[in-house]
Amino acid sequence: MESRAYDAGRSERVKVTRKSVKKTVKKAPIKTVRVRLLKNIRLNKIGAATGIRYSFEFAGSEVDIDERDLPELLAKTTGTTCCGEGQNMSPSPYFELV
Repeated sequence: MESRAYDAGRSERVKVTRKSVKKTVKKAPIKTVRVRLLKNIRLNKIGAATGIRYSFEFAGSEVDIDERDLPELLAKTTGTTCCGEGQNMSPSPYFELV
């Protein structure tokens, strides 16, 4: 019977190869909601939740938005809707659901 002693000063090269493994990952389908821009402006907005860039070209532009970004977009409002004192001074939304 042959015995082998471990030699700490001796180094061995071991070639390790990694086979490409095909992973099957089921992603949840992205749920989108169509949103319309109400203001007559060109607007690029990056969704805080997803990092997706949404581009609206003019008033009436409709874009499909990931539902995770929806609360932030719907919360965007201007200061007021009308001019003059004593008039309706409620915030005016930028977007509406279609």
